[in-house]
Amino acid sequence: MDPTNNIIHLTRATDNNSWDIIESFFQKNQSSDLNGLVNFINNFDIDITTDSSILESYLTDWANNKGEAIGLCRPKNANECGIIIRCFYKYKMPYTLCAGQTALTGSSCPSGGFVVSLEKMRFPSVKVDLDLNTIDSPVGIYLEDLRTQVQEQSKGRLIYPVDPTSRNEAMVGGTISCNASGFVPGQAGSTRYWVEGIEFIFPNGYGFFA
Repeated sequence: MDPTNNIIHLTRATDNNSWDIIESFFQKNQSSDLNGLVNFINNFDIDITTDSSILESYLTDWANNKGEAIGLCRPKNANECGIIIRCFYKYKMPYTLCAGQTALTGSSCPSGGFVVSLEKMRFPSVKVDLDLNTIDSPVGIYLEDLRTQVQEQSKGRLIYPVDPTSRNEAMVGGTISCNASGFVPGQAGSTRYWVEGIEFIFPNGYGFFA
């Protein structure tokens, strides 16, 4: 964001070559061929499937709320996320992001379209900066793994205090999205108090760090 004029500068969430390939594909293919879309995304070596037996376990949350979907994507990094989201934007395909599926509200349950699971988004690894007292974390690791890494890398100098009962099953990205909190009382126990910056992707495939 440019502080002098309050303009947010967006960048492509994919590498330029992938972006150009996507644009070219959708200029030439305007049909609603689902298999064509799946095969195209698969060409980027992205984990995508419409196998209902695989998809089944991604449709429910801890409260047994159940959704429906036609397919599943499991990106491994931000570039793959950008490719998926840009393709779905061009195709007009609805999708639902899900992490550990520990919510009780149905927020991770899809209402048609695709499920985009963050479970493989585990890199880069957790990095603790003892000078700034900050942590860089991927979104797809379990919260308790993050808490353990912080203590180990800082040799006990730092802790990550957010500790919901689902910390062994909830993923970092999911806890941020719902502002998860635990047993630590007051503001210090909620996730938003501890988030300094987020790298995210808009629905049109452009990214931004805030």
